[in-house]
Amino acid sequence: MGKHLKSILAVVKKIMESSIIASGAIQLGLSDEAALPLWKETYYSVAMMERLLEKRKHEQKLDAPSWLLVQPSRLFIIAVSLLKQLRSELSDTTANNLIVQNVAYSVCNLHMLIRQSTSTHQFWSSISSDRGAFLEGFELLGSRKAKNIFLLCTSTSSDVSGSSLDTNEEPTSLLVSSILKKMGRIAMQMQDTQIKNVFNCFNMISSALGPDESLTYADHLLAPLYKVSEGFAGKVVSDEVKQLAQGVQNKLRDLIGSEKFVEVYKSVRMGLKQKRDGRKQAQKIVAAVDPERNAKRKQRMAAKHREHKRRKIMAMKIGRWMR
Repeated sequence: MGKHLKSILAVVKKIMESSIIASGAIQLGLSDEAALPLWKETYYSVAMMERLLEKRKHEQKLDAPSWLLVQPSRLFIIAVSLLKQLRSELSDTTANNLIVQNVAYSVCNLHMLIRQSTSTHQFWSSISSDRGAFLEGFELLGSRKAKNIFLLCTSTSSDVSGSSLDTNEEPTSLLVSSILKKMGRIAMQMQDTQIKNVFNCFNMISSALGPDESLTYADHLLAPLYKVSEGFAGKVVSDEVKQLAQGVQNKLRDLIGSEKFVEVYKSVRMGLKQKRDGRKQAQKIVAAVDPERNAKRKQRMAAKHREHKRRKIMAMKIGRWMR
């Protein structure tokens, strides 16, 4: 056993050293932006070390502490930090696949780690010492509403039983859903490459979680897919991306079942319709109260549409030249 452990530890050491070198190169700007740290390999290595030490703790002179990387707070920060990579517009297919795999992996593991708690109250009570790390993650996420809900949950968990908390304040609903909603916003803000990465992430996450758990997040997954496939993205989207959105929708429907999918689909459609109607009503009020401001808004929209049209024409020309 000792001989095998020695060779295994040598490999683990090499993996960690490679990860440190890769991370340092990126921070110093010495490598191409497509290079990604070997964080997943390092994570597996540390997890393996934890299990080895836990199994042999009675034979060691070291105490087995609570390991950093298996804490929900650490996984939350990792998942949120990786969202920055979704904004990268890389032409390298391998790099894009790595980004998708890393984000999907971190989100799924965060979900599963939270699910290990027997109750909502137990989870919120167990992370009281990690509040600072979670708050750091919410700052990176940029969601003030989610941060305030988190503060409410953690401040009341010691005084209020789990049953008194609203279902919207379930740990998975707050932590994982916040990440998925952020991914949807990234897709709506960025270009085709980033949209495809986000949708591929959604596909991997739903496949890994399975029918029941995917249904929990179906509205967050379906909203950006619906906007793109139905032409409500607010920008010009290529036919390839629309086909991808439709394909991911179909896989989600097959996963959670047609009946549940139709329910979520109708809910998403009605919610977006209410938002559009609200914006139109607000625009009518602005047009009546402040005509000058409304005229400037129309000019901005016209300029935006011209730019989208120009990009679409250029994309069509490039497509013809590439044939």
